[in-house]
Amino acid sequence: MAHTRIQKDSLPWIVFGGLLISGLALRLYRLTYITIWVDEYQSIATIQAPWEQIIRGAYPRELHPPLYFMLLKVWTGISGESELAMRLLSLLFSLGSMLLIHAIIRQLGGGWQAASAGLVLIAFHPTYVFMSIEVRMYGALLFFTLAAFSAYLEYSKSSSGGRVWLCATSLACLAALYTHYLGILVPLGIAILSPIHFCKNRDRHRVDLFLALLISGILYLPGLVFVIFQQVRIYLLAPNPVYEELFFRPDASIFLALLSGSGDLDFKLTNPLENISLLNVVIGILVLWHQQKARIASAIVVFLLLATLAALGMGRAGINLAPRYLTHVMVFALILGAFSLSPLTGWWKAANLVGVVTIGLYIYTSVAQTTSHEYFSPDWRAIAAAIQENSPPEEPVVVMGWDAKPIYFYLRNRRFMSSYELEAELQIGPSHTSYLIVDTQFGQKPALLSKASTLIDIPEKQVRILRYLPGADMGIPGVQAPK
Repeated sequence: MAHTRIQKDSLPWIVFGGLLISGLALRLYRLTYITIWVDEYQSIATIQAPWEQIIRGAYPRELHPPLYFMLLKVWTGISGESELAMRLLSLLFSLGSMLLIHAIIRQLGGGWQAASAGLVLIAFHPTYVFMSIEVRMYGALLFFTLAAFSAYLEYSKSSSGGRVWLCATSLACLAALYTHYLGILVPLGIAILSPIHFCKNRDRHRVDLFLALLISGILYLPGLVFVIFQQVRIYLLAPNPVYEELFFRPDASIFLALLSGSGDLDFKLTNPLENISLLNVVIGILVLWHQQKARIASAIVVFLLLATLAALGMGRAGINLAPRYLTHVMVFALILGAFSLSPLTGWWKAANLVGVVTIGLYIYTSVAQTTSHEYFSPDWRAIAAAIQENSPPEEPVVVMGWDAKPIYFYLRNRRFMSSYELEAELQIGPSHTSYLIVDTQFGQKPALLSKASTLIDIPEKQVRILRYLPGADMGIPGVQAPK
Protein backbone atom coordinates (compact mmCIF):
# COMPACT_ATOMS: atom_id res chain seq x y z
CA MET A 1 0.00 0.00 0.00
CA ALA A 2 2.78 2.39 0.99
CA HIS A 3 4.77 1.33 -2.08
CA THR A 4 1.79 2.14 -4.33
CA ARG A 5 1.46 5.58 -2.74
CA ILE A 6 5.16 6.28 -3.26
CA GLN A 7 4.80 5.33 -6.92
CA LYS A 8 1.78 7.63 -7.29
CA ASP A 9 3.58 10.51 -5.60
CA SER A 10 6.65 10.08 -7.78
CA LEU A 11 4.70 9.89 -11.07
CA PRO A 12 4.48 13.70 -11.57
CA TRP A 13 8.23 14.02 -11.11
CA ILE A 14 8.94 11.13 -13.48
CA VAL A 15 6.71 12.74 -16.14
CA PHE A 16 8.30 16.14 -15.51
CA GLY A 17 11.84 14.78 -15.85
CA GLY A 18 10.99 12.73 -18.93
CA LEU A 19 9.43 15.69 -20.73
CA LEU A 20 12.30 17.99 -19.82
CA ILE A 21 14.91 15.52 -21.04
CA SER A 22 12.95 14.84 -24.25
CA GLY A 23 12.67 18.55 -25.02
CA LEU A 24 16.39 19.06 -24.46
CA ALA A 25 17.26 15.98 -26.54
CA LEU A 26 15.22 17.31 -29.47
CA ARG A 27 17.07 20.61 -29.31
CA LEU A 28 20.49 18.99 -28.96
CA TYR A 29 19.82 16.87 -32.02
CA ARG A 30 19.08 20.00 -34.06
CA LEU A 31 22.53 21.28 -33.14
CA THR A 32 24.03 18.52 -35.31
CA TYR A 33 22.81 19.92 -38.63
CA ILE A 34 21.60 23.54 -38.50
CA THR A 35 23.98 26.33 -39.48
CA ILE A 36 24.23 30.05 -38.89
CA TRP A 37 21.75 32.10 -40.92
CA VAL A 38 21.78 35.80 -41.69
CA ASP A 39 19.96 37.08 -38.57
CA GLU A 40 22.24 35.05 -36.35
CA TYR A 41 25.28 36.42 -38.13
CA GLN A 42 23.95 39.88 -37.34
CA SER A 43 24.16 39.00 -33.62
CA ILE A 44 27.70 37.65 -34.07
CA ALA A 45 28.79 40.77 -35.95
CA THR A 46 27.24 43.03 -33.30
CA ILE A 47 29.21 41.53 -30.40
CA GLN A 48 32.48 42.20 -32.25
CA ALA A 49 31.98 45.88 -31.41
CA PRO A 50 33.67 47.38 -28.32
CA TRP A 51 31.79 47.26 -25.02
CA GLU A 52 31.17 50.99 -24.98
CA GLN A 53 29.57 50.83 -28.42
CA ILE A 54 27.31 47.89 -27.49
CA ILE A 55 26.17 49.48 -24.23
CA ARG A 56 25.19 52.67 -26.09
CA GLY A 57 23.41 50.62 -28.75
CA ALA A 58 25.61 52.19 -31.42
CA TYR A 59 25.51 49.26 -33.81
CA PRO A 60 24.28 49.32 -37.45
CA ARG A 61 21.14 47.67 -38.83
CA GLU A 62 20.08 46.20 -35.49
CA LEU A 63 16.79 47.38 -34.01
CA HIS A 64 16.88 45.75 -30.61
CA PRO A 65 18.19 47.09 -27.29
CA PRO A 66 21.59 45.88 -26.11
CA LEU A 67 20.95 43.47 -23.19
CA TYR A 68 21.09 40.24 -25.19
CA PHE A 69 24.22 41.35 -27.03
CA MET A 70 25.86 42.22 -23.72
CA LEU A 71 24.99 38.78 -22.34
CA LEU A 72 26.23 37.08 -25.51
CA LYS A 73 29.50 39.00 -25.40
CA VAL A 74 30.08 37.95 -21.78
CA TRP A 75 29.13 34.37 -22.64
CA THR A 76 31.49 34.15 -25.62
CA GLY A 77 34.25 35.66 -23.51
CA ILE A 78 33.91 32.62 -21.24
CA SER A 79 32.94 29.83 -23.66
CA GLY A 80 34.46 31.04 -26.94
CA GLU A 81 32.85 32.06 -30.22
CA SER A 82 32.22 28.64 -31.67
CA GLU A 83 28.81 27.99 -33.18
CA LEU A 84 27.95 25.43 -30.49
CA ALA A 85 29.03 27.69 -27.61
CA MET A 86 26.90 30.60 -28.81
CA ARG A 87 23.84 28.41 -29.28
CA LEU A 88 24.16 26.98 -25.77
CA LEU A 89 23.28 30.37 -24.25
CA SER A 90 19.89 30.28 -25.98
CA LEU A 91 19.50 26.64 -24.95
CA LEU A 92 19.94 27.63 -21.29
CA PHE A 93 17.24 30.29 -21.65
CA SER A 94 15.02 27.67 -23.28
CA LEU A 95 15.55 25.30 -20.36
CA GLY A 96 14.63 28.09 -17.96
CA SER A 97 11.46 28.82 -19.94
CA MET A 98 10.36 25.19 -19.80
CA LEU A 99 10.81 25.20 -16.01
CA LEU A 100 8.95 28.50 -15.68
CA ILE A 101 5.89 27.54 -17.72
CA HIS A 102 5.51 24.45 -15.54
CA ALA A 103 5.78 26.64 -12.41
CA ILE A 104 3.33 29.27 -13.71
CA ILE A 105 0.60 26.71 -14.40
CA ARG A 106 1.02 25.33 -10.88
CA GLN A 107 0.87 28.90 -9.53
CA LEU A 108 -2.43 29.37 -11.37
CA GLY A 109 -3.85 26.36 -9.56
CA GLY A 110 -3.33 23.79 -12.28
CA GLY A 111 -2.55 20.21 -11.28
CA TRP A 112 0.54 18.32 -12.35
CA GLN A 113 -1.31 17.08 -15.43
CA ALA A 114 -1.96 20.63 -16.69
CA ALA A 115 1.59 21.70 -15.77
CA SER A 116 2.99 18.73 -17.69
CA ALA A 117 0.79 19.64 -20.67
CA GLY A 118 2.18 23.18 -20.66
CA LEU A 119 5.71 21.81 -20.47
CA VAL A 120 5.22 19.44 -23.41
CA LEU A 121 3.51 22.13 -25.51
CA ILE A 122 6.50 24.47 -25.23
CA ALA A 123 9.06 21.64 -25.34
CA PHE A 124 7.71 20.31 -28.66
CA HIS A 125 6.22 23.41 -30.25
CA PRO A 126 8.00 23.76 -33.64
CA THR A 127 8.43 27.53 -33.24
CA TYR A 128 9.88 27.33 -29.74
CA VAL A 129 12.16 24.43 -30.69
CA PHE A 130 13.49 26.51 -33.59
CA MET A 131 14.24 29.62 -31.57
CA SER A 132 15.54 27.74 -28.53
CA ILE A 133 19.01 27.33 -30.05
CA GLU A 134 19.04 30.39 -32.29
CA VAL A 135 21.78 32.97 -31.74
CA ARG A 136 19.18 35.67 -31.28
CA MET A 137 17.36 37.30 -28.38
CA TYR A 138 13.99 35.52 -28.64
CA GLY A 139 14.83 32.78 -26.14
CA ALA A 140 16.00 35.37 -23.62
CA LEU A 141 12.88 37.48 -24.19
CA LEU A 142 10.63 34.46 -23.55
CA PHE A 143 12.53 33.61 -20.36
CA PHE A 144 12.34 37.15 -18.97
CA THR A 145 8.62 37.33 -19.84
CA LEU A 146 7.78 34.12 -18.01
CA ALA A 147 10.03 35.13 -15.10
CA ALA A 148 8.14 38.44 -14.78
CA PHE A 149 4.73 36.75 -14.75
CA SER A 150 5.87 34.04 -12.33
CA ALA A 151 7.26 36.65 -9.92
CA TYR A 152 4.05 38.68 -10.28
CA LEU A 153 1.92 35.63 -9.38
CA GLU A 154 4.03 34.99 -6.29
CA TYR A 155 3.68 38.62 -5.28
CA SER A 156 -0.10 38.55 -5.81
CA LYS A 157 -0.40 35.65 -3.34
CA SER A 158 1.82 37.12 -0.63
CA SER A 159 0.32 38.91 2.34
CA SER A 160 3.67 39.96 3.81
CA GLY A 161 7.27 39.85 2.65
CA GLY A 162 6.20 40.20 -0.98
CA ARG A 163 8.58 43.04 -1.74
CA VAL A 164 11.21 40.56 -2.97
CA TRP A 165 8.77 39.24 -5.58
CA LEU A 166 7.74 42.79 -6.46
CA CYS A 167 11.38 43.70 -7.13
CA ALA A 168 11.82 40.48 -9.14
CA THR A 169 8.77 41.40 -11.25
CA SER A 170 10.15 44.87 -11.93
CA LEU A 171 13.65 43.60 -12.79
CA ALA A 172 12.32 40.88 -15.13
CA CYS A 173 10.15 43.46 -16.91
CA LEU A 174 13.16 45.75 -17.27
CA ALA A 175 15.23 42.88 -18.66
CA ALA A 176 12.52 42.12 -21.23
CA LEU A 177 12.35 45.79 -22.21
CA TYR A 178 16.10 45.93 -22.82
CA THR A 179 16.14 42.62 -24.73
CA HIS A 180 13.65 43.32 -27.54
CA TYR A 181 11.63 46.35 -28.56
CA LEU A 182 8.42 44.32 -28.14
CA GLY A 183 9.41 43.59 -24.56
CA ILE A 184 7.15 46.56 -23.83
CA LEU A 185 4.23 44.11 -24.02
CA VAL A 186 5.45 42.39 -20.82
CA PRO A 187 4.73 45.20 -18.31
CA LEU A 188 1.62 45.95 -20.37
CA GLY A 189 0.43 42.38 -19.78
CA ILE A 190 1.02 42.59 -16.04
CA ALA A 191 -0.70 45.98 -15.89
CA ILE A 192 -3.72 44.37 -17.60
CA LEU A 193 -3.63 41.28 -15.42
CA SER A 194 -3.39 43.16 -12.13
CA PRO A 195 -6.75 44.97 -11.86
CA ILE A 196 -8.64 41.92 -13.14
CA HIS A 197 -6.73 39.40 -11.07
CA PHE A 198 -6.50 41.17 -7.70
CA CYS A 199 -9.42 41.10 -5.32
CA LYS A 200 -10.89 44.40 -4.18
CA ASN A 201 -9.26 44.17 -0.77
CA ARG A 202 -5.76 44.12 -2.26
CA ASP A 203 -5.63 47.78 -3.27
CA ARG A 204 -2.23 48.27 -1.66
CA HIS A 205 -0.79 45.49 -3.79
CA ARG A 206 -2.09 47.18 -6.92
CA VAL A 207 -0.55 50.53 -5.99
CA ASP A 208 2.84 48.98 -5.20
CA LEU A 209 2.80 46.99 -8.41
CA PHE A 210 2.02 49.99 -10.59
CA LEU A 211 4.76 51.96 -8.87
CA ALA A 212 7.20 49.15 -9.60
CA LEU A 213 6.13 49.03 -13.25
CA LEU A 214 6.42 52.81 -13.44
CA ILE A 215 10.00 52.63 -12.16
CA SER A 216 10.78 50.00 -14.82
CA GLY A 217 9.31 52.31 -17.44
CA ILE A 218 11.39 55.26 -16.29
CA LEU A 219 14.56 53.16 -16.30
CA TYR A 220 13.67 52.06 -19.84
CA LEU A 221 13.51 55.59 -21.24
CA PRO A 222 17.10 55.46 -22.65
CA GLY A 223 16.22 52.17 -24.35
CA LEU A 224 13.02 53.65 -25.77
CA VAL A 225 14.95 56.58 -27.21
CA PHE A 226 17.38 54.11 -28.80
CA VAL A 227 14.56 52.03 -30.35
CA ILE A 228 12.86 55.09 -31.82
CA PHE A 229 16.17 56.42 -33.14
CA GLN A 230 17.02 53.08 -34.79
CA GLN A 231 13.59 52.77 -36.37
CA VAL A 232 13.83 56.29 -37.81
CA ARG A 233 17.45 55.92 -38.91
CA ILE A 234 17.05 52.57 -40.64
CA TYR A 235 13.53 52.73 -42.04
CA LEU A 236 12.94 56.42 -42.66
CA LEU A 237 16.32 58.08 -43.22
CA ALA A 238 18.01 55.18 -45.03
CA PRO A 239 15.30 52.82 -46.30
CA ASN A 240 16.35 49.67 -48.12
CA PRO A 241 13.70 48.34 -50.56
CA VAL A 242 15.18 44.83 -50.38
CA TYR A 243 14.71 44.67 -46.61
CA GLU A 244 11.28 46.24 -46.75
CA GLU A 245 10.04 43.56 -49.14
CA LEU A 246 10.75 40.99 -46.41
CA PHE A 247 8.95 42.84 -43.64
CA PHE A 248 6.09 40.98 -42.03
CA ARG A 249 2.96 43.12 -42.06
CA PRO A 250 0.43 41.47 -39.72
CA ASP A 251 -3.20 41.42 -40.75
CA ALA A 252 -6.35 40.37 -38.94
CA SER A 253 -5.33 36.70 -39.07
CA ILE A 254 -2.79 37.45 -36.32
CA PHE A 255 -5.70 37.27 -33.86
CA LEU A 256 -6.09 33.57 -34.60
CA ALA A 257 -2.34 33.01 -34.82
CA LEU A 258 -1.78 34.29 -31.28
CA LEU A 259 -4.97 32.94 -29.73
CA SER A 260 -4.33 29.46 -31.11
CA GLY A 261 -0.73 29.43 -29.92
CA SER A 262 0.27 28.05 -33.31
CA GLY A 263 1.90 31.26 -34.56
CA ASP A 264 0.65 30.64 -38.10
CA LEU A 265 -3.06 30.59 -38.81
CA ASP A 266 -5.35 32.12 -41.41
CA PHE A 267 -9.10 32.50 -41.65
CA LYS A 268 -9.40 29.54 -44.01
CA LEU A 269 -8.68 27.17 -41.11
CA THR A 270 -7.14 24.51 -43.35
CA ASN A 271 -4.23 23.30 -41.19
CA PRO A 272 -5.16 20.48 -38.73
CA LEU A 273 -2.45 21.41 -36.21
CA GLU A 274 -3.55 25.05 -36.11
CA ASN A 275 -7.24 24.16 -35.91
CA ILE A 276 -6.85 21.68 -33.06
CA SER A 277 -4.53 24.12 -31.26
CA LEU A 278 -7.17 26.86 -31.42
CA LEU A 279 -9.85 24.44 -30.19
CA ASN A 280 -7.57 23.36 -27.35
CA VAL A 281 -7.10 26.97 -26.19
CA VAL A 282 -10.87 27.60 -26.25
CA ILE A 283 -11.44 24.44 -24.20
CA GLY A 284 -8.70 25.48 -21.77
CA ILE A 285 -10.53 28.79 -21.22
CA LEU A 286 -13.82 26.97 -20.62
CA VAL A 287 -12.12 24.61 -18.14
CA LEU A 288 -10.72 27.58 -16.19
CA TRP A 289 -14.20 29.08 -16.02
CA HIS A 290 -15.55 25.72 -14.90
CA GLN A 291 -12.91 25.63 -12.14
CA GLN A 292 -13.92 29.09 -10.87
CA LYS A 293 -10.83 30.72 -12.39
CA ALA A 294 -12.66 32.99 -14.79
CA ARG A 295 -10.77 36.04 -13.52
CA ILE A 296 -7.34 34.81 -14.61
CA ALA A 297 -8.64 33.35 -17.89
CA SER A 298 -10.31 36.65 -18.78
CA ALA A 299 -7.17 38.62 -17.94
CA ILE A 300 -4.97 36.47 -20.21
CA VAL A 301 -7.47 36.65 -23.08
CA VAL A 302 -7.67 40.45 -22.75
CA PHE A 303 -3.87 40.61 -22.79
CA LEU A 304 -3.68 38.49 -25.95
CA LEU A 305 -6.30 40.61 -27.69
CA LEU A 306 -4.69 43.94 -26.74
CA ALA A 307 -1.24 42.68 -27.70
CA THR A 308 -2.66 41.68 -31.06
CA LEU A 309 -4.17 45.13 -31.56
CA ALA A 310 -0.82 46.68 -30.65
CA ALA A 311 0.91 44.44 -33.21
CA LEU A 312 -1.57 45.45 -35.89
CA GLY A 313 -1.01 49.12 -35.09
CA MET A 314 2.78 48.76 -35.23
CA GLY A 315 2.54 46.90 -38.52
CA ARG A 316 0.45 49.66 -40.05
CA ALA A 317 3.01 52.18 -38.80
CA GLY A 318 5.66 50.41 -40.89
CA ILE A 319 7.42 48.48 -38.12
CA ASN A 320 8.71 45.02 -39.00
CA LEU A 321 6.81 42.41 -36.96
CA ALA A 322 8.00 38.91 -37.83
CA PRO A 323 5.92 36.17 -36.12
CA ARG A 324 8.86 35.19 -33.90
CA TYR A 325 8.76 38.71 -32.40
CA LEU A 326 5.50 37.77 -30.66
CA THR A 327 6.35 34.32 -29.30
CA HIS A 328 6.64 35.75 -25.77
CA VAL A 329 2.97 36.76 -26.08
CA MET A 330 1.79 33.59 -27.82
CA VAL A 331 3.07 31.45 -24.95
CA PHE A 332 0.09 32.55 -22.86
CA ALA A 333 -2.24 30.83 -25.31
CA LEU A 334 -0.29 27.63 -24.62
CA ILE A 335 -0.75 28.21 -20.88
CA LEU A 336 -4.52 28.48 -21.40
CA GLY A 337 -4.55 25.38 -23.59
CA ALA A 338 -2.64 23.35 -21.00
CA PHE A 339 -5.67 23.42 -18.70
CA SER A 340 -7.56 21.17 -21.12
CA LEU A 341 -5.64 18.31 -19.48
CA SER A 342 -6.83 19.12 -15.97
CA PRO A 343 -8.50 16.24 -14.07
CA LEU A 344 -12.17 16.51 -15.05
CA THR A 345 -15.39 14.61 -14.52
CA GLY A 346 -18.46 13.89 -16.60
CA TRP A 347 -18.68 15.20 -20.14
CA TRP A 348 -15.82 17.58 -19.38
CA LYS A 349 -13.49 14.60 -19.85
CA ALA A 350 -13.84 15.21 -23.59
CA ALA A 351 -11.57 18.20 -23.07
CA ASN A 352 -8.78 15.83 -22.10
CA LEU A 353 -9.07 14.10 -25.47
CA VAL A 354 -8.60 17.39 -27.33
CA GLY A 355 -5.55 18.15 -25.18
CA VAL A 356 -4.03 14.74 -25.88
CA VAL A 357 -4.58 15.10 -29.64
CA THR A 358 -3.04 18.61 -29.61
CA ILE A 359 0.04 17.38 -27.76
CA GLY A 360 0.34 14.39 -30.08
CA LEU A 361 0.25 16.62 -33.17
CA TYR A 362 2.85 18.99 -31.76
CA ILE A 363 5.19 16.13 -30.89
CA TYR A 364 4.75 14.50 -34.29
CA THR A 365 5.27 17.77 -36.21
CA SER A 366 8.34 18.83 -34.25
CA VAL A 367 10.02 15.41 -34.29
CA ALA A 368 9.27 14.97 -38.02
CA GLN A 369 10.75 18.39 -38.87
CA THR A 370 13.83 17.73 -36.75
CA THR A 371 14.60 14.19 -37.90
CA SER A 372 14.10 15.17 -41.55
CA HIS A 373 16.68 17.98 -41.09
CA GLU A 374 14.11 20.51 -42.29
CA TYR A 375 15.71 23.97 -42.27
CA PHE A 376 14.90 27.06 -44.29
CA SER A 377 18.46 28.40 -44.62
CA PRO A 378 21.18 27.12 -46.97
CA ASP A 379 23.84 24.97 -45.34
CA TRP A 380 26.49 27.66 -45.25
CA ARG A 381 28.91 25.40 -43.39
CA ALA A 382 28.89 22.87 -46.23
CA ILE A 383 29.01 25.63 -48.85
CA ALA A 384 32.04 27.14 -47.13
CA ALA A 385 33.74 23.73 -47.08
CA ALA A 386 33.05 23.29 -50.80
CA ILE A 387 34.49 26.75 -51.51
CA GLN A 388 37.65 25.90 -49.57
CA GLU A 389 37.98 22.67 -51.52
CA ASN A 390 37.44 24.22 -54.95
CA SER A 391 39.28 27.53 -54.75
CA PRO A 392 42.77 28.68 -53.70
CA PRO A 393 42.92 30.64 -50.40
CA GLU A 394 44.18 33.79 -52.14
CA GLU A 395 41.12 34.01 -54.42
CA PRO A 396 38.77 36.80 -53.22
CA VAL A 397 35.20 35.86 -52.34
CA VAL A 398 32.60 38.31 -53.65
CA VAL A 399 29.35 38.22 -51.65
CA MET A 400 26.48 39.45 -53.83
CA GLY A 401 23.53 38.92 -51.47
CA TRP A 402 23.08 40.27 -47.93
CA ASP A 403 21.54 36.91 -46.95
CA ALA A 404 24.90 35.24 -47.70
CA LYS A 405 26.64 36.98 -44.80
CA PRO A 406 26.95 33.73 -42.76
CA ILE A 407 29.70 32.75 -45.19
CA TYR A 408 31.86 35.32 -43.36
CA PHE A 409 31.57 33.23 -40.19
CA TYR A 410 32.69 29.98 -41.82
CA LEU A 411 35.44 31.49 -44.01
CA ARG A 412 37.18 33.79 -41.57
CA ASN A 413 40.59 33.75 -43.26
CA ARG A 414 39.45 34.74 -46.75
CA ARG A 415 39.36 38.15 -48.39
CA PHE A 416 35.78 39.28 -48.98
CA MET A 417 34.43 41.90 -51.36
CA SER A 418 30.99 43.30 -52.15
CA SER A 419 29.69 43.50 -55.71
CA TYR A 420 30.27 47.27 -55.64
CA GLU A 421 33.89 46.82 -54.56
CA LEU A 422 34.45 44.28 -57.33
CA GLU A 423 33.02 46.58 -60.01
CA ALA A 424 35.15 49.48 -58.73
CA GLU A 425 38.27 47.31 -58.79
CA LEU A 426 37.58 46.09 -62.32
CA GLN A 427 37.26 49.66 -63.56
CA ILE A 428 40.83 50.47 -62.53
CA GLY A 429 42.16 47.03 -63.41
CA PRO A 430 41.72 43.65 -61.71
CA SER A 431 44.22 42.74 -59.01
CA HIS A 432 43.46 39.00 -59.22
CA THR A 433 43.21 36.52 -62.07
CA SER A 434 39.89 35.17 -60.77
CA TYR A 435 37.11 36.00 -58.34
CA LEU A 436 34.75 33.60 -56.58
CA ILE A 437 31.17 34.92 -56.44
CA VAL A 438 28.47 33.90 -53.93
CA ASP A 439 25.12 34.75 -55.54
CA THR A 440 21.75 34.47 -53.75
CA GLN A 441 18.14 35.39 -54.39
CA PHE A 442 18.67 38.82 -52.81
CA GLY A 443 21.99 39.54 -54.47
CA GLN A 444 22.87 42.31 -56.88
CA LYS A 445 22.91 41.12 -60.50
CA PRO A 446 25.76 42.87 -62.31
CA ALA A 447 26.40 42.08 -65.97
CA LEU A 448 29.59 40.19 -65.15
CA LEU A 449 27.50 37.31 -63.75
CA SER A 450 26.62 36.33 -67.32
CA LYS A 451 30.34 35.81 -68.00
CA ALA A 452 30.98 33.79 -64.85
CA SER A 453 31.06 30.00 -64.74
CA THR A 454 29.00 28.08 -62.21
CA LEU A 455 30.89 25.95 -59.74
CA ILE A 456 28.07 25.07 -57.35
CA ASP A 457 24.34 25.40 -57.90
CA ILE A 458 21.76 24.80 -55.16
CA PRO A 459 18.49 25.72 -56.89
CA GLU A 460 16.19 24.80 -53.97
CA LYS A 461 17.96 27.41 -51.82
CA GLN A 462 18.59 29.83 -54.74
CA VAL A 463 22.33 29.86 -54.09
CA ARG A 464 25.06 29.75 -56.75
CA ILE A 465 28.82 29.82 -56.43
CA LEU A 466 30.48 31.14 -59.59
CA ARG A 467 33.98 31.98 -60.77
CA TYR A 468 34.64 35.11 -62.79
CA LEU A 469 37.84 35.46 -64.83
CA PRO A 470 38.35 39.08 -65.96
CA GLY A 471 38.85 39.40 -69.69
CA ALA A 472 38.24 35.73 -70.46
CA ASP A 473 35.33 33.36 -70.86
CA MET A 474 36.12 29.93 -69.58
CA GLY A 475 33.78 27.03 -68.90
CA ILE A 476 34.41 25.14 -65.70
CA PRO A 477 32.83 21.75 -65.06
CA GLY A 478 30.13 21.89 -62.40
CA VAL A 479 30.92 20.63 -58.93
CA GLN A 480 28.38 18.66 -56.96
CA ALA A 481 26.54 20.98 -54.57
CA PRO A 482 26.70 20.21 -50.85
CA LYS A 483 23.59 18.62 -49.44
